[in-house]
Amino acid sequence: MCPALDNSTWIEAGVRRCLGSYQSGRDFLQERAELHQTKILRSTFFESLKSKRRLASIGTHMRNLTI
Repeated sequence: MCPALDNSTWIEAGVRRCLGSYQSGRDFLQERAELHQTKILRSTFFESLKSKRRLASIGTHMRNLTI
């Protein structure tokens, strides 16, 4: 598990990123930091998208939502 970015924060950020309208990933992270007082480092967020563990985790959550 990534201590800098827990799973629930990562999932929430991903959903907000998909549903929101942002010029870039950096724009999203900057706006999130301003509005939610939650700073996620750019490198941490984008590196976490490559995680096989997180992919499996989100797959489990998605299956639970569709059952």
